[in-house]
Amino acid sequence: MPKHSIGHANLGGSSNISHQCVEDLEKHVETLEEKLTGYEEMKETLEDTKEQLVETKERLAQNENHLATLHRFLQAKFGCFCDRPLDQIPASVWLFILLEFLSLIATYGSPSV
Repeated sequence: MPKHSIGHANLGGSSNISHQCVEDLEKHVETLEEKLTGYEEMKETLEDTKEQLVETKERLAQNENHLATLHRFLQAKFGCFCDRPLDQIPASVWLFILLEFLSLIATYGSPSV
């Protein structure tokens, strides 16, 4: 931000008063420049945050789609177990699900994230 220079006027007997006014105005301009710089930095930060939020929303939508696909698969494969709380599903079913999942990975490769 360029510094502004305020010229000193020669007003005879009131030069001390006008000199003080000029100094006050210069300080005020400097303060305004600092605030403007701060606002510009804040604006850049907000724009970056907005971009990150958009990217996060896109990833969230992708994850929701993946979860919906996984839920449909589990519902088709295991039916009634999908509606139970996780701690009420027997260990043997978890083992079966894990083996099926590993089989799918071996067949189709690891899912992309």
